[in-house]
Amino acid sequence: MNILQNEIYKKDIETAIESTIDIEKLYGTSIMITGATGLVGSFITDMLICLNQEKNANITIYAVSRSAGRIDARFGQHPFLIPLEQNVVAPFAFGRHLDYIIHAASNAYPKAMNEEPVETIMANIQGTQNLLEMGKNCGAKRLLFISSGEVYGKCSEGMGKFTEDYAGYIDSTNPRSCYPQAKRMAETLCVSYQKEYGFESVIARLCHTFGPNVTSKDNRATVQFFNNAVNNEDIVLKSAGSQTRSYQYIADSASALLTIMLKAEAGTATNVANSESTITIRRLAEKIAEAAGTKAIIEAPTETDLAERTFIDHQVLDTTKIEELGWTNAFSLDEGIRNTLEILKAR
Repeated sequence: MNILQNEIYKKDIETAIESTIDIEKLYGTSIMITGATGLVGSFITDMLICLNQEKNANITIYAVSRSAGRIDARFGQHPFLIPLEQNVVAPFAFGRHLDYIIHAASNAYPKAMNEEPVETIMANIQGTQNLLEMGKNCGAKRLLFISSGEVYGKCSEGMGKFTEDYAGYIDSTNPRSCYPQAKRMAETLCVSYQKEYGFESVIARLCHTFGPNVTSKDNRATVQFFNNAVNNEDIVLKSAGSQTRSYQYIADSASALLTIMLKAEAGTATNVANSESTITIRRLAEKIAEAAGTKAIIEAPTETDLAERTFIDHQVLDTTKIEELGWTNAFSLDEGIRNTLEILKAR
């Protein structure tokens, strides 16, 4: 079943649309989304499809993926959806006008970061440069770069919430640093293009986001937790789960991202998180298990588990800037967990 046929998911899409500040500014525009079949890119694409279907928004959607087949399988045929098979690391041969570019293409799950650190780096650095160059030449208004809370690195002991002006420590000789280091460099590339060429960009530092529209190859801890729960299995943690994180349901993350694209000051970074959803990984696993009627257990990690594990113990994002744009989250952590489980079970 196409996920857009699920009533819960469709309602969450509609709620995300209602939560996006100034979303009417997207009507009649053309938008390119890289990583269109991933967790973040696919939800935003679904929002734009629904805007066209329900609001006659007349938005031209260029959905970019390394596989045109995946785009077709995920979204089907829509009058305003144009699939583009493209690896962002390769230069874009795109001569049409664009209004907005959303760069959501990146290895964002541990297995890929461990096995493809070079590709992870290049999708963020070379891919971002290619998109900035294309946006500059196509007359685009601005590019939204989807960064990560991992750019804050390791923090000092007792650190509270990360504000956008904080810069923590990242070990540049650790291959697992491929993701946060590449995100950092891509952020600098965005603001450098603005300084040198005048092409606007905005940066969104996304917290740990979960939802039912994940891809089958995603092996993030939260995805494994939900897979266990849907299969009525105990949730298995490969650590004590003491790391503290900001978590957010995908519908809230997507509405926040579009709000930043439309409203944030050019050349700035804004955190994306739910201020009320800060818990440890273990407590998240327990919440998912409780909602599914199973339990969370701890097992010894394998060598692969250890290699894929992030070195960041504390990643809690301050939400003052996004709230100053007028945005507020629409879903509690428990609501996001419940909806994710219900949609996954239906699929």
